[in-house]
Amino acid sequence: MTVCQCRLCLQTAERRDSHYVPRGMYKRVRKSDPASSNTIAYNKKIALYTAEQASDYLLCRKCEDRFNEGGEKWMMENCAQPDGSFPLRTNVLACPIIRQIPDLTVYATSGSAQIDHNKLAFFAASVFWRGGAHTWHLVQDHRPLPLGPVLEELRRYLLGETDLPPDISIMIAT
Repeated sequence: MTVCQCRLCLQTAERRDSHYVPRGMYKRVRKSDPASSNTIAYNKKIALYTAEQASDYLLCRKCEDRFNEGGEKWMMENCAQPDGSFPLRTNVLACPIIRQIPDLTVYATSGSAQIDHNKLAFFAASVFWRGGAHTWHLVQDHRPLPLGPVLEELRRYLLGETDLPPDISIMIAT
């Protein structure tokens, strides 16, 4: 472990081995399809299967816990499950349809008590922030996502200092 500045809270602390996507999701993907139990690493020249997980020393324990409680734990409970169920998808499909066109159905999820929109938004924002805040060696040809000033807005949102930036929308596709 490394003692230096946490990339989220900017405090000097012991950094933990942080994952780009939660460690439990890597395990879930591997268990769901043993025939192709590896993730895909890619860059501009090649794509390949690997058992390696995109991780690096990025966050302190407090910020790791913040991500877990903020949305990762909820997502793990509501994403596709080993028994074949998919609570989030089931709950979205139970919502009223707003619009339906070929290959796209839009649901009004705001009234659903089963969908925790705050945790869902937090989780999505944390993944985008991680993609922009760090160079993950398994993805993006070794470059962070080009988020510009949104990166700092997301960082402040994830710390609870501000609301989700108003020009950011989150859409779920199944």
